[in-house]
Amino acid sequence: MTAINAYAAATLKNARRPAPDFVKLADNLEKIEQQARRATDMIHAFAAFSHRREPASAVDVAAAIDAALAQLAADASQHDVEIAVECPVNVPRVAADRTTVEQVIACLVRNAIDALARRPGGARRIKISTHHAADGMVEVEVADTGPGIDEAVVAGLFDPFAPSRPEDCGVGLTVSRALLEVYGGRIGVTSSDRSGTVVVFALPSAKA
Repeated sequence: MTAINAYAAATLKNARRPAPDFVKLADNLEKIEQQARRATDMIHAFAAFSHRREPASAVDVAAAIDAALAQLAADASQHDVEIAVECPVNVPRVAADRTTVEQVIACLVRNAIDALARRPGGARRIKISTHHAADGMVEVEVADTGPGIDEAVVAGLFDPFAPSRPEDCGVGLTVSRALLEVYGGRIGVTSSDRSGTVVVFALPSAKA
């Protein structure tokens, strides 16, 4: 909300000038929209986290991916982001709450879209893939072709108080990790300024 207030104040100041800078106006309005969407995502995530743990059920990961992408279709289209999904039919369901799985996927894809929107040129692609890991967990990977994250920053992405954490990075990753850990899950990030960012989370497979 602090960021929204700051961008709104700057926009109003610019708009009241005799000759407003319309490029800056558009830029600030876009930033307000991004921050407002992030705030909405976080409110939903915190609401889910504040409720008692829902009993784990057998969640269809492919269906959860489809539901999350349906929420973000307009944003992806607006920023010319192409999203591909690879989810083999033999990947088992996961033991979790469907809302949690959808929210985590939506958070990761939203972050990827925002990163790609800042890329001045080149392909804007997101690839979501799933597979059954050797330890019995089901992994979901969200990879983008964005600008990547500095290696020194990656370690602090899940710590909302880390000094190296980017100012525009919300608490979505922190909340996502907490939600996943409730069901015995995990999440990690790798990034490179040459190949974008890859986020992988895993949840236990549901017992047949």
